[in-house]
Amino acid sequence: MPEGVLAYHINEKKAASEYEKYDHVRERFSYFIAVQVFLVYLIFLYYDSINEYHPLLAGALLAGQTSCLAQTLNQFYHRSISISKHIKFYIWGVMNGMATTLWIKMLMTKVDTQSMRFVYDQTFGGLVFQFLFILYNCIWERQDLLTHMKTTYIQSLKYYYMMWPFVSYLCFFHIPNHLIFPINCLCNLIFTVLLTLLT
Repeated sequence: MPEGVLAYHINEKKAASEYEKYDHVRERFSYFIAVQVFLVYLIFLYYDSINEYHPLLAGALLAGQTSCLAQTLNQFYHRSISISKHIKFYIWGVMNGMATTLWIKMLMTKVDTQSMRFVYDQTFGGLVFQFLFILYNCIWERQDLLTHMKTTYIQSLKYYYMMWPFVSYLCFFHIPNHLIFPINCLCNLIFTVLLTLLT
């Protein structure tokens, strides 16, 4: 076989193997991630305006979108697409965003000292919000709550207390009040991605 023809066949085989390695799922995810990052950026950009219009709407939009982005990154890492999980986590993000907005507002208006806000947030707040997520997940997946309370709840609290006390301290002692919720959403996104890598 002439050398030129042999080189052509080698290059053709190399190109075919590189095409086989090409990951179409990851490419689609990349576009989806880019769109979601852009949406999160827009909501962050106009957060104050949306918040003036209605605080619960601002909380719902930002938390819903960051929760959905976290799920997309999770699925990108595991190379599995699930529209159902995107819907589930978007709905959870919206509900959690509204509940967290009300929780932060209550702490800022009803609790006088920063120290007590931190204590309430890391005791009552942390325990209740983790429980609500387990409850929501069990209802969505039609699973037994008691079983998950014994296993998943304790495990989730362990991971929760590895990061959130630092976030709570930062929010209540060093961050301006109007930025607490957006910082919370950003940290929630980071926390979810870290959990994906750890578990």
